[in-house]
Amino acid sequence: MLRLKRKKLMLSQSDASKILGIDNTYLSLIENKKRFHISDDLFYKICLLYKISVDDLNLFLNKK
Repeated sequence: MLRLKRKKLMLSQSDASKILGIDNTYLSLIENKKRFHISDDLFYKICLLYKISVDDLNLFLNKK
């Protein structure tokens, strides 16, 4: 879901990772659901950048 949202926003993974202030390999792990526990700050940055709701990102990451 995250990768598709990013592509719809016409952002490369490299560009998105720079905006978020993280390494692009870490962003790849998040987009591939291999990293579930991310900081609250990064969580909200992703919501804003990808234009998704907190609930949607919670569901995607299975975050409670």
